Amino acid sequence: MIPDETRLFFRDVHDHASRITDSLESYRELIGNTTDSYVARLSMRLNYATAMFSAIATIAVPCLIISGIYSMNFAWLPFSKNPHGFWIAVGAQAAISVALFVALRWRQLI
Repeated sequence: MIPDETRLFFRDVHDHASRITDSLESYRELIGNTTDSYVARLSMRLNYATAMFSAIATIAVPCLIISGIYSMNFAWLPFSKNPHGFWIAVGAQAAISVALFVALRWRQLI
């Protein structure tokens, strides 16, 4: 029913359409791989930020606990009667923070 000249034309159109379909599949895979790479990189940045926030919280928690305990109205606390008790508590907080920072640095978590 279809003349030979038209058959050649449709064969050529079919060949072009199949090549375009193959190219589109190739581009789809390339875009998918690029998107996966971007999401992986974004996830790594998020993990790094989470690790940094966790490290900051780890360093800050002992200071919060010590200052919270010394702000209570207890009858007896270590160094509460000492005139330099405040500075001793601040020094202890600083020493604990520095020790935690060094330990986190040593374990390469910061």
